[in-house]
Amino acid sequence: MNYVNKPNYHCYNGTYIGFAVRKDDGKIAYLGIDAGGRDEFRKNTYNLLKPGFGAWVPSFAKKGVQPTVEATESQITTVAGVEKLIVTPKEKTISIDLSTTGNAFRGSILECCLAIEVAPPSIWAKTNFPKADEKPLRTSKNPLVHAERNYQLPMYIHFPDYGTVKIEAEGAPVYCHEELTRSAEMNGLCLGLLNHGGHVPERQLHSGYSKLSFKLRKATDKVTLKLTVLEEQYPKINGIDFSDSAWNGFKRCWLNNFTINRQTCSMGDNIYLHGMSHLVMHNRADTLYVMDPKDEITKLIRSVFEYTLDTSWERGQAEDGEVNMAYFDKCKKEGPCAGFIDSTPAAIISSCVIAKWKPSHAKKNIDKMLHACDFLMGLDCDGDGIVELPFSGNSMDAEYPHKGARPRIWWDNFGCGHKDIFFNCLSHRALRGTEKLARKLGRVEGADKIAAFLEKTHKNFFNTFYNPETGVMAGWISADGNVHDYMFTYATANSIDEGLVDKEQGRKMMEILLAKLDEQGFGSYRYGVPGPVIPVDTQKDTFGGFMGDWPLYENGGLCGMTAYHFINALCYVGLKDKAEFILKTMLNTFDKGLTHSGLMPGYTHSIDWRTKDGVACGYNYLADNYLFLLSLSTGIAGNKHPGVVR
Repeated sequence: MNYVNKPNYHCYNGTYIGFAVRKDDGKIAYLGIDAGGRDEFRKNTYNLLKPGFGAWVPSFAKKGVQPTVEATESQITTVAGVEKLIVTPKEKTISIDLSTTGNAFRGSILECCLAIEVAPPSIWAKTNFPKADEKPLRTSKNPLVHAERNYQLPMYIHFPDYGTVKIEAEGAPVYCHEELTRSAEMNGLCLGLLNHGGHVPERQLHSGYSKLSFKLRKATDKVTLKLTVLEEQYPKINGIDFSDSAWNGFKRCWLNNFTINRQTCSMGDNIYLHGMSHLVMHNRADTLYVMDPKDEITKLIRSVFEYTLDTSWERGQAEDGEVNMAYFDKCKKEGPCAGFIDSTPAAIISSCVIAKWKPSHAKKNIDKMLHACDFLMGLDCDGDGIVELPFSGNSMDAEYPHKGARPRIWWDNFGCGHKDIFFNCLSHRALRGTEKLARKLGRVEGADKIAAFLEKTHKNFFNTFYNPETGVMAGWISADGNVHDYMFTYATANSIDEGLVDKEQGRKMMEILLAKLDEQGFGSYRYGVPGPVIPVDTQKDTFGGFMGDWPLYENGGLCGMTAYHFINALCYVGLKDKAEFILKTMLNTFDKGLTHSGLMPGYTHSIDWRTKDGVACGYNYLADNYLFLLSLSTGIAGNKHPGVVR
């Protein structure tokens, strides 16, 4: 065995696993993994266990018993009185055998604390989904415990950027109880006097830990826990040879797309934020669409997502049809601006995608989907097939329905409003998907209504948003008729992906954008593609400040979500070589360097967004950052997908 002799630790260093056991008490102090077996530095540097906690056997803490620890060529043995722990490492597995010649083991047999700030873990296993009237599970008296959940074994723990481990039990029935716990040291005004953005809880959790207690369902004198580092989990895509090292970043990061909130058992942006009626649900649906339905992890992730979406329709839709995370289990009060208004098309799109692998979902929710489509079409104030947001599109002024209200779409740092191209592209996809689905289900009247609306959209979309001064599609047209165009990459790319710009026009626009990106210094594409290519006016169209000034966050920062549509569009218009260059460059970055930083290490210090020079500029582990990975299938390989119109 590959042991490293250290004064206070027995250390094992393999290709995929590195760990250390304390010589004085047998406590596991370090666990590092690299599922790809390519990065020894990553495996041996970053401890997935919370330092000072690690992993331990509770029964070994008996007073008057001093454990003895011995290491041989094949295993590490700890003896505490009549109890024995044998840890046997192999290339991709660690077997933990616990036995006693005294009283049988009861309750918790092994406990460990996972370090959220190193890799916020997502746990995929069979669990009880919360009911509408059910209070969150609460057994701990520790006020710092944010959430609790029980999981059946086998369970899968995904550590973003590192890999996935499978944990199973032999010899006795075992389940796992998790306590997601905030840091005691980081409580208080840790973001400053004003606690900017209200993100203090996320930062507290970022510095906290996930405590896992493996518990027996019945007493036993012998039990084995087995931890296996799985091969990198990713969809096998037709036309792609994954033996090519260019795709290593895809393999390493694919499961980073999926995160689970422990309280609601829903899929959101990260392990803290819930996904109920959320504005990016469709991103999760799109990525799940290409995964192997027979794979056990796929089944578990899909079950969580299906629950998330079903519950969103049941408890997040208002009487007027709008679906919104702000209305979850609440009565709608002041119109469609209390939360992210793109939650509605996100829910519709998600249901259209789910229908591809679960037709019963569509049959159950088609009435709600059509009602939501009516809400979207009802936002078209002038009957031209272009929906209008309930915001003026001119900064935060009195023209807004609520004084000081901010535009609530994904690009929420901009003053976008009225005829917004991003929201219209989302709405177009939601409507076209529902029209096809409704017609398939025999809902002809609803389908015809949507088809008539889309006919107007196709007639007026290009003329509404095309800006001859820049040669690309504008971001939004404010209520006063002013054109707000900062050469947004997503404005043109999303329009192309939706089939709202023809191939010849699209190629000219993408060539203009590529030239401007080079001119502005974005041509390396190491970290992605910016939203705006030229600075958005901080006095008029963005909030400014430490996350609004150029080139930070949405105003010139780089995020993988934007790159997804950009790469797709390049492929469609015949610029595949450039698309492949961008994707491979980004994948190299995502394979070689860490691409997440837990949850809100300092608001502006998260690396979901980076400047073109690689400086971190926000937010808080945004799962959307990994959407660009999907373009390997939809763009480079050219596979059919409900999210791209060919």
